Amino acid sequence: MTAEPTSTTSSQPPPGLFILAVDDRPANLIALERVLASVPAKVIKAHNGEEALAAALHHRFALAILDVQMPGMDGYELAEIMRGDPTIASTPIIFVSAAYSDESHQFRGYTAGAVDYLVKPYIPEVLLSKVRIFLELARHRHDLEGLVAERTRALAESEQRHRTLYETMVQGVVYQGASGAIIDANPAALRILGIQRSDLLGRDSGSSEWHAVDGDGFPLPGEAHPSMRALRTGLPVFDEVMGLHHPIRDQRTWLSVTAIPQRRTGAGPIDHVYTMFSDITARRVAEQQLEASERALRAVFEGTQDGILVADRHTLTLRLANHAMLGMLALEAPLPAATSLGDFLTGEQRAEVIACGGDDARTQGTRVELVLTRRDGTAIMAEASITPLVLAGERCIIAVVRDITQQRRQEREQQRLMDDVIQAQKMESIGVFAGGVAHDFNNLLAVITGYVEMTIESEDTPQQAREDLLEVRLAAERSAELTRKLLAFGRKQAIRRVPLDLNVVAHNTDKLLRRIIGEDIKLSLQPGEDLGLVFADNGQLEQVIMNLAANARDAMKAGGVLRLKTYNRQVDGEFAMRHPGLAPGEYVVLQVADTGCGMDEVTARRVFEPYFTTKPEGQGTGLGLSTVYGIVKQQDGHITLTSAPGAGTTFDIYLPRVKGAVSDGAVTAVASLRVGGTETVLVVEDADPVRSLAVRILDAAGYKLLTAVDGLDALRVCASYPQPIDLVLTDVVMPRMSGDQLAARLEDERPDVRVLFMSGYVGDARQRIGELVARKNFIAKPFSVQELLTMVRSVLDRRRTRLQQEPETP
Repeated sequence: MTAEPTSTTSSQPPPGLFILAVDDRPANLIALERVLASVPAKVIKAHNGEEALAAALHHRFALAILDVQMPGMDGYELAEIMRGDPTIASTPIIFVSAAYSDESHQFRGYTAGAVDYLVKPYIPEVLLSKVRIFLELARHRHDLEGLVAERTRALAESEQRHRTLYETMVQGVVYQGASGAIIDANPAALRILGIQRSDLLGRDSGSSEWHAVDGDGFPLPGEAHPSMRALRTGLPVFDEVMGLHHPIRDQRTWLSVTAIPQRRTGAGPIDHVYTMFSDITARRVAEQQLEASERALRAVFEGTQDGILVADRHTLTLRLANHAMLGMLALEAPLPAATSLGDFLTGEQRAEVIACGGDDARTQGTRVELVLTRRDGTAIMAEASITPLVLAGERCIIAVVRDITQQRRQEREQQRLMDDVIQAQKMESIGVFAGGVAHDFNNLLAVITGYVEMTIESEDTPQQAREDLLEVRLAAERSAELTRKLLAFGRKQAIRRVPLDLNVVAHNTDKLLRRIIGEDIKLSLQPGEDLGLVFADNGQLEQVIMNLAANARDAMKAGGVLRLKTYNRQVDGEFAMRHPGLAPGEYVVLQVADTGCGMDEVTARRVFEPYFTTKPEGQGTGLGLSTVYGIVKQQDGHITLTSAPGAGTTFDIYLPRVKGAVSDGAVTAVASLRVGGTETVLVVEDADPVRSLAVRILDAAGYKLLTAVDGLDALRVCASYPQPIDLVLTDVVMPRMSGDQLAARLEDERPDVRVLFMSGYVGDARQRIGELVARKNFIAKPFSVQELLTMVRSVLDRRRTRLQQEPETP
């Protein structure tokens, strides 16, 4: 209510009319004095409660204007003291406040005896009108009854206002007496507690079926209730969280409680308390859920194995980093100040990360691969998912970082293994093809060589033609050598495998090796101790050593060291997995190493391919290392290569270790005699030119000939021929029935017949051929006329000797 200013004013206040103005801020006092400059009263200023009480000893005030919030004694306490002093108890009090504008403080102000409560900033005319009223009342003391009536009316209106506020406010209010018994409660309190007024009044705070709990949910004894503490201590309790738990309904309500103790007289004992509370259950549940979420997020943040960091978008200065991230960067907790992610990145990658947090960055995250140079100097590969975000008003990035160093290493290893498998399959396919080509080529060479020899030895051949044919035979022999290399690569060559000591093999090649490598290369032999035996072909192993030595010589143009080393090796599953084609087990290893120029990875992967060479055109056939590869595989072995540019090359040849000793079954040389005979020979060959050549050679030597195109045809011929057959000359690899299958059938049907095998391509029968070589029952294609006649005569003579030594059957 605003009072109109009166027209009768005086610049000087009449004697004895004073206004007490109390405020701890001088500027507020000056402003108040200016507002009251027109009223007929003198303003007495005080900066605190003590100064105000001192002024009250000398003046009788018509009005007191008190600031609520002051250091030391606040306005409420000053008002209570004034109300307790009979000399100034009737002084009207107006509270002004800028900090306490809520209804609870207005309620408290009126309870302290104020006639009004103004909230700053107030309208000066409003205050001025109120002051003039109280001055007018003070001026007309004779009309005391009217003044009392006015004050009574004002109090009634104030009480009505407070009652209306009390009844309509959303906060619950409970009025308790000195004993703690509940005297009154507003509708909001009944609604919040869910209880009838009749069930509440007269009880104390702990007598309800509700059980009070503290902010952590633990039971709260009655004397610890905020209202009971306020009664007991005389001190207000502000905004304390308290819970009420209803065990029957299993319901919990959370309250924010403020308890204000009151005295009936200013200096009297505390005799009642007003307890105000608000239902904060929803807020409390949300806070608990938020706390649980934060704990869960913190647990995930610190517990995840991936690194997580938050960094400034522009400088990449780290704001947060979990333990995993600190470990990736080799940093110690807590996170060192001013640490930047950019310190661990190259300049190019630093710019890439900054770009991931730009305005055009994807909000779902950008994946990048980084190389982090850790604080200890080591480097790791990492995959980061980077997302821009705003944190506390600042633009940042959040990155989830995973260490993929081991993963990339495994991927490279898997790729290397896959490349090795593909290379092995490729080599196997080339070997099959090379063996097939060599088989057909051997048959052609056998025909060429046979007819050339017969023509050379014919008396009707002119001398010039004989000389020309000698060149043809020499070319055929060179072609046969090339074919043998192809067969060695394709593992289709006939071999003689016997138990060997690799130390002896290496020692036997010593002199020849020194002639191959020259004087500027040092040869170092390092024989292993207690070396196991291997089952292999001695000649082929020597060829392997010679080929590798020649390759090493070409790699050491300026000289160097060639080392031959032997040792036993137990290959485990892990090592075998890294070398496809090598099975776990016991091996004897022959190592041939040089200190030459070495080779890069691309070259190293192709060195065993036929006709692949790094030498200039015309220098080498490209079959040296492919021959080595084929020979090692034919001995059931495995070869590995280790090389790098400038670091030399090392070949490790793994041959299965055998136990015990077996007779080497060495084949003695057969005298080079041109011999013939009259025995019956069955020639079995699927290639018509080769079969015709063999028939012509044997027929010219006096033998009786039968022919067959394969194994089944040979069985038919044997079944239809009633006379003895002394020898079967058969190819090994034939369609429908192979030569060794034919021999097995003849052991039952014609046990006295001798079998001589011939082949330039053994296919899958190389183990069988090895046994035949040991038994002296094998001749390799292409063969000469003398070799064929000599071997046929040798086999027939051994048969005759055996028959002569057998006792006669009685």
